[in-house]
Amino acid sequence: MTSKHTKNLFEFMTLRANEFNCSKMYGIEENILSFSNLCSKKVPSPLFRRPSAVDAIDYAKKLGFKAVNVDGTGNYSQRNFEKHGFDHILEMPYDSYILNGASIGSKTGEHRSCKVYGRKL
Repeated sequence: MTSKHTKNLFEFMTLRANEFNCSKMYGIEENILSFSNLCSKKVPSPLFRRPSAVDAIDYAKKLGFKAVNVDGTGNYSQRNFEKHGFDHILEMPYDSYILNGASIGSKTGEHRSCKVYGRKL
């Protein structure tokens, strides 16, 4: 991965693995974790044509999963997941993660936290 900032963000997101158990929460044996990147208001993208929540649900159903787990890293994706009935499970403020002596929140602009969502299908 060439972007150090993106690499740091993904490292931060993996910290939540010990915070909850989506399979246990929904009473299932396995679930799928879906990643998406829909955070720019300024740059047109084909991804904006269809909500990431809908894609995550469709993909999980197609593969036969009973639940989907997603990370909302920006304000747009968080609103999108909430609009489509995802349960808000966990919030991790970007300011809470210090890397090389600085908070990663200093480089996230208007985005203040990563929110973890789940939805039983």
